[in-house]
Amino acid sequence: MKKVFLQSFPFFIILLLFSCSHDPVQKTNTINPDVYVSGVKANHACYWKNNQLITLNDLSATESVADTIIVSGTDVHILGAKNTSSNPISLYWKNGTVTNLNSAFSTSTEPCIGVGKMDIYNNDVYFLGMTQNTTVTPNTYNLAYWKNGVKTIVATYPTDQLMMTGIKIINNNVYVNIYAEINGTLLNGYYVNQTFVPITNAILWNCDSDGTDPYIYGRNFANYNGYYKNLNTNIETLISNSSAILKMCFDNGNVYCTNGQTLFKNGNIYLSYLGVNTYNDYYTINSFQIVDDSLFLMTDETINTNSSSLKLQRLLIENVLYQQNGTDEVFNSLFIAH
Repeated sequence: MKKVFLQSFPFFIILLLFSCSHDPVQKTNTINPDVYVSGVKANHACYWKNNQLITLNDLSATESVADTIIVSGTDVHILGAKNTSSNPISLYWKNGTVTNLNSAFSTSTEPCIGVGKMDIYNNDVYFLGMTQNTTVTPNTYNLAYWKNGVKTIVATYPTDQLMMTGIKIINNNVYVNIYAEINGTLLNGYYVNQTFVPITNAILWNCDSDGTDPYIYGRNFANYNGYYKNLNTNIETLISNSSAILKMCFDNGNVYCTNGQTLFKNGNIYLSYLGVNTYNDYYTINSFQIVDDSLFLMTDETINTNSSSLKLQRLLIENVLYQQNGTDEVFNSLFIAH
């Protein structure tokens, strides 16, 4: 059985340093949100709420990680994993109570290989993962999602080598991005429920929504520019001199996205980064969220010297340092609850 890893596995850190200029923004609202950061402390899964550490039960793992964090109402949902000698085990925490998803989603003839993505919609919890059908020879593999524990098979493949890049529930429809090469055939596109829509002009990274319209995003095939598309209007946006779009955000009618080094607003540069400098220092955007025109930015930083590298992660609110990781801490994802 091949290994299926969450995006955070194996346990490595890519940590980087930023230098930026932020466009002045006229504030119309003063917000006092709760700031959540998921990650790792001393090799064990944890999260921070408003910079206060909360450790998580990782079922006696020697190593574990908290990855995606979503807050819905008063509930804190976290998807992560624990490391084992064979395959990582997918873990889910709701308000600190842990569930082994591999066990919960397995049957005697169809083991769950792993769960890699999560979304919350109208307080329903969705997971995206893979199962292995052992009743046929050779075995087949089901791309599936679970809504509140109830499985729906999206599609069946002869291999588990799929890149499940995202799941997003939009207007009660389940959008799933995948990318794979199966028997020499490139499979690139997205599912709407169980209907596959191929994309031929871009490699997709993920999908998102402004609350009404679904978006897909990634990198354009023809010129390798950043790419996103509104699926309701069919309007495609290409961002010149940009690599793949890795994350999107929507606020007050504006569309924000990042390629990891630059933040764009409606296709124009909003926050500029310098990339690798002459000292080989490196910095990038790990995650971001914009709420009522306020920017919450998580950066990864590596500062190189002649003898060593200093690795940092920082969370800034409107360019003011709010939280910084310790030497035994890793920040993985950000969620602003307001």
